[in-house]
Amino acid sequence: MQWRDAVGTCHTMSSVKAIRVVPMVAVLAATSGCATVPVATHSSVAADPMVALAAPPTAGDKRSKLWQASRLDRGYIVILPGAWGESAEDHGIVDGLIAAGTDAAIEVYAWPADHFPSGPFMVPYNLRATSRNRDQAREVAAKIVRYQEAHPGRPVHVIGYSGGGGIATWTLEELPDDHRVTSAILLAPTLSSCYDFSKALAHTDHGIDSFYSLYDVPVMMAACSIVGTTDGSHRLAGGAIGFRQPTADGVTTAVVRQHSYTLAMLGQGHPGGHFGWTRKGFVTAHVAPLLSAPAVP
Repeated sequence: MQWRDAVGTCHTMSSVKAIRVVPMVAVLAATSGCATVPVATHSSVAADPMVALAAPPTAGDKRSKLWQASRLDRGYIVILPGAWGESAEDHGIVDGLIAAGTDAAIEVYAWPADHFPSGPFMVPYNLRATSRNRDQAREVAAKIVRYQEAHPGRPVHVIGYSGGGGIATWTLEELPDDHRVTSAILLAPTLSSCYDFSKALAHTDHGIDSFYSLYDVPVMMAACSIVGTTDGSHRLAGGAIGFRQPTADGVTTAVVRQHSYTLAMLGQGHPGGHFGWTRKGFVTAHVAPLLSAPAVP
């Protein structure tokens, strides 16, 4: 099997095994101080069999998987998964983008620690390993710079899910002063609700969109309050209650466009919990339209 990474390097591998990760076990909220809200039940949805896995891990870049490699000259989307590691959940994001006709190469980059078995038991470490996570953000930023040098002027989008939302934000912060992405989308990000996005926003053309849900009790409200957020706070995460916009002299600054979960999203397979953000129907209806870069001729 052959595949190309985001900068066009050819790799080979004989086989690849997909890994299905069991969702994190719910814990009781101890610090949220919020009213009790119902928790939606998570049920798995198989990845679309029509979407071919075009980029198995290799010794050269074992963290990366690439879809639609032939469209690298059209644009580049990098997806950063949750703190449990790359799984079929993240493939739902890919499926939704492809179903919407997204005209770009799509890469899933597994940033969580690879020297331990990925999964629920590694979530606390992957969330709070600040120095390592900053290093991973620099790795992703370097990927983006290499792509932009190889394909100048093409749209670049960063999508971060759960713990990947923090890495996505830090990736923007690590970009050189003369580099910007087209936009970034955060799905249930594990950053504290008072996080300052001003540095990250300075590295985007079209800004940042963030999705949150008050129904995300086990992961966003409980786990992030107890274990802590990616940026080291024990406050409620922005992926649960949204982000408080900072102000200067009464004027709101560093605005992130925010999208709250609504019951209408049930129709796209999103029941309101943490894993609904990766459902193919939701991504096609709500995420893909945000990738509004100008069409490539």
